[in-house]
Amino acid sequence: MSSRTKQKEKTKAELLLEIQDLRVSLAEAEETLRAIRSGEVDAVVVAGPQGEQVYTLVGAERPYRVFFEEMNEGAVTLAEDGTIMYCNGRFAEMLNLPMEKIVGFSMSSFIAVGDLKKFETVRKGSIQNSCRAEFQLKRKKAGLFPAFLSCRTLIIEDVSSVFVVITDISELKQAEEALKKAHDELEMKVKERTSELKQSNRELEAFAYSVSHDLRAPLRSIDGFNKILLEDYQERIDAAGRDYLKRIRNATVRMDRLIDDLLTLSRIIRQEIHVAPVNLSNIVEDIAWKLKGRESARKGEFVIEKDVRVQGDYGLLRIAMENLLENAWKFSSLNKSVRIEFGETKQNGSPVYYLRDDGAGFDMAYSDKLFHPFQRLHSEKEFPGTGIGLATVSRIIKRHGGNIRAESAKGKGTTFYFTLGK
Repeated sequence: MSSRTKQKEKTKAELLLEIQDLRVSLAEAEETLRAIRSGEVDAVVVAGPQGEQVYTLVGAERPYRVFFEEMNEGAVTLAEDGTIMYCNGRFAEMLNLPMEKIVGFSMSSFIAVGDLKKFETVRKGSIQNSCRAEFQLKRKKAGLFPAFLSCRTLIIEDVSSVFVVITDISELKQAEEALKKAHDELEMKVKERTSELKQSNRELEAFAYSVSHDLRAPLRSIDGFNKILLEDYQERIDAAGRDYLKRIRNATVRMDRLIDDLLTLSRIIRQEIHVAPVNLSNIVEDIAWKLKGRESARKGEFVIEKDVRVQGDYGLLRIAMENLLENAWKFSSLNKSVRIEFGETKQNGSPVYYLRDDGAGFDMAYSDKLFHPFQRLHSEKEFPGTGIGLATVSRIIKRHGGNIRAESAKGKGTTFYFTLGK
């Protein structure tokens, strides 16, 4: 037999095998279609790049079973009477039981007695909507543990089943408990600090009382004897002695004023704030009128913007404006005429209030000292004062949630800008 004849016979044999394989595949397909037509098997026909393919329920349900078995939450299917028809491995782990000790038992047997009525309400409510609630579940040899149960009733082929997803929230509860404990500890510390602060305030009040009474008593004695010397012994004291006595009197007056300012600053730190609408323009006008009346010989012009209104403590804001205006009035005393302006402007859309004078000004290199007690940028001989006024203003502004700053130059006046919190 020639080689060409052998090749033809081999090709024919291969074709016969392929035809046989096709017949087997066709028979399987016909059997699948028959089963689908008769209702024995559910199937899905999917059109893909290789043509239409038939997937039966046997193949389609496997991914879902794997998903339910591998999910981190427990999954349970209940019959209408609450009997567990199916549960996944995660739920069995939660209960610390094998599946055969769960399937076929009532779901109620794994729920704490105190939550049984609530569970029945949720289970019945799941007929209309998905229901979710927290329960205490029983774990073998470990007592109860908290869990969220999400229930939904579905009807499949005229059979009603309740599908339940169980989430163990033990770690969440532990975190909540730790947070509550930390909150309670913080609250206790706040109470302790508040008590300490109240005690400190009482001590400060006692100190202020001592300052206002005990320290002023010797000052009054010094001032009284000083007056006696100046009035009754004037002829026996020469000019130098009288000058010394005048200096003593000035020092006692300054000390008395310093005590007043310190007490004012102390009260401001402790005083409770009562927030209400305040017309700053009216306050400034009243203070300006009193300043001009006190030194009627001085020429002074006050330019005050009308109806500048804020929210704050009227008494404290008046003290702040008194100190700012008296500061501007004092440091403009060397001018032939005084011009002081008050008004409101905007920065980044927020209100900023300003007080501007044309007085002595100061070097901005020392501006950090401006709002600290006893820090003076001018000598007592140039401009007398205690160095407490601007520190008082700063405390008041900060207690209102605001800030204050100054812009100045020597001989060119000063502008104070301040804000007030909401």
